[in-house]
Amino acid sequence: MKTPYILVLTTMMLFGIPALASAATVSVGDPTTNGSIVSVPINVSGAPDIGAMTITLTYNSSVISATNVSKGSVTFDALLVAEDTIIDNPPLGSYENDTISDADNDTVWNHGAIIGNTTDGMVNISMISTDGFRDDGTLTVITFDIVGSGTTPLNLSDVSANETATCDPCTNETVFDPASYPAIPITRVNSSYTSEEYDSADTNQDCVVSMPELMTQIGKWKLQEIGMPELMTSIGRWKLGSGGYC
Repeated sequence: MKTPYILVLTTMMLFGIPALASAATVSVGDPTTNGSIVSVPINVSGAPDIGAMTITLTYNSSVISATNVSKGSVTFDALLVAEDTIIDNPPLGSYENDTISDADNDTVWNHGAIIGNTTDGMVNISMISTDGFRDDGTLTVITFDIVGSGTTPLNLSDVSANETATCDPCTNETVFDPASYPAIPITRVNSSYTSEEYDSADTNQDCVVSMPELMTQIGKWKLQEIGMPELMTSIGRWKLGSGGYC
């Protein structure tokens, strides 16, 4: 069974549902920075059991660049498919192949699946669960590399969701009936991220000015390649130590 089959199931569950479930809030959480890497959680609250959901996050690719999608507390036991590759456990660890094995298929039907793909300035995420993703918490965590300075919006440009099947008992007719999967009204909460420009002494761009880097900077000042204000900025950031300046 190929991975696109999961996308087909997600599309089926999101297709043309007139009924509405209770509302939910999907929000971009506070970004955290570790050196040149930024992690952004996508959170959910107030949702009934989520049977299917699609999320599109847009951002400024001149400031950050998406590199990875991993599972969150709500989707921790689901199958993860990132960039069309099945991943055993997040964050990215061991890889299998581009087809779903019997074991993977069991995981999809018992615990659901989350699919993440990144493009320039956009991250697309789809998820599906026959049992339902439930409880408040983190749906997914998106990892970015810092590629420039400035502020980028982190906008949920599109979020669609449906409940798990409401038919009980479900038959072959009702399980594929769109009316069995009520739409979930979504309130979206966006965020933003500001990246500081790297210090000119920070040659490896890890947001830490080390002693060797500072000595090189002092050498440049002696050669009049940089001015005193630039050197003093580097000294101030060197004093911050391993905690970094950004």
